[in-house]
Amino acid sequence: MNHLVQGGDVSAYLGKKFVSSLSRAVRLKSLLFLELFGGCGRVAASAQAMGYAALSLDINASPLENHLSPVFLNKILGWISSGAIAGVWLGTPCSTWTRALRVPLRTEQHPDGRPDLSPDQFRKLDIGNKSFLFSLHVIRACLRHGIGAMIENPQTSLMWSSPHFHKLLNLKSSTSVVSHMCQFGAPWRKATRVQAWGVGELWELAKKCGGPRGFCSRTLRPHLELTGRAPGGKHWTSIAAAYPDAFARAAAAILVRTCENKRSLALSRRMGG
Repeated sequence: MNHLVQGGDVSAYLGKKFVSSLSRAVRLKSLLFLELFGGCGRVAASAQAMGYAALSLDINASPLENHLSPVFLNKILGWISSGAIAGVWLGTPCSTWTRALRVPLRTEQHPDGRPDLSPDQFRKLDIGNKSFLFSLHVIRACLRHGIGAMIENPQTSLMWSSPHFHKLLNLKSSTSVVSHMCQFGAPWRKATRVQAWGVGELWELAKKCGGPRGFCSRTLRPHLELTGRAPGGKHWTSIAAAYPDAFARAAAAILVRTCENKRSLALSRRMGG
């Protein structure tokens, strides 16, 4: 009974969030841009600033936004299949995919997880794998319904080596770009790969640092190294998880342009153009 009530709560909660987001739109009032694993929601906020309906969802914002819940997944897939979604951005967590862990949970030979993990390590790995599989479900749904989808992770993330990803990465509709966050205003370099399906050009995100090793070509200053903790005690890697505003605006602009171009092409075809 508790599971059923909880499922109903999730569905009702997401429905209210959806309607509320649409009500604030100035453009494309029946369509919504979706940011999943949104963190502080800067991609969605950028789309909203352009006048579009956008919604950021993240488990850290509410337990009712838990992507591991089957009800949550089904709600998202239902929105996509209904034609209500204009584009999707996925900030899939990289914490279990990183090569920087003192004791890595994955290797090139075992990108889905080392076979010799402790029970505690396996629990962390399992959440990472389920988050990744959730992302794949969403991307495949977007492909089926002609919706632009984008996912990001560090350039060196082992997520890109997962055999479950190979088929999607090799599709003709798939494109990728590497962005260096220092070129978007961050004090760290943080090379980030963005993979996209059905969105065309990614030139807004194609900015790399050309400075000598350790120095930023934009500021001519040393990059801040993402090691240890900031003065307030928070890990620098956690702080760097938030996108620079310029990066978020570029990502939103790509999704918006893709949607608008597809709508214009569809209208032209209906009119016989």
